[in-house]
Amino acid sequence: MHDADEREPAPEPTIREVTRRDAAALAKLIGIPAATLADRLAAAIRNDEAPLVAELDGLVGAAAWTAVPTIQHGPRGRITLLLVAEDHRRQGLGARLLAEAEQRLRDAGVGTVELALDIDFDAPTGFLRHAGFARTTNGYAKPLGG
Repeated sequence: MHDADEREPAPEPTIREVTRRDAAALAKLIGIPAATLADRLAAAIRNDEAPLVAELDGLVGAAAWTAVPTIQHGPRGRITLLLVAEDHRRQGLGARLLAEAEQRLRDAGVGTVELALDIDFDAPTGFLRHAGFARTTNGYAKPLGG
């Protein structure tokens, strides 16, 4: 018999770049047709903006990002997808995906990241505040320290 202290820790999800082979599983996680996602995914990979996925016996999370050139501010980052499967939430996975996406944006020379997510921007979450985002007129943003 094992004591609670002797239990093996739960396995950690792996965070990695998506591949074209992930299209069907990612489409299922997002809730869109795989055919719709395939072309979008290929374009993101071609643009060196491959979304990130969290894998643990299948895909359990995803984050997509893009760098948008602006004349007045230089490149601005956008997180366009941050999703964790319901049964894997509140375990820090969203924060890990977000941190990885932010690092990709820093590496691309981006100084500020904005959220472009399907969330209720009028109900700020503790998650966003804890991640360093502040409310703006268009949603949430934060500076990316280098």
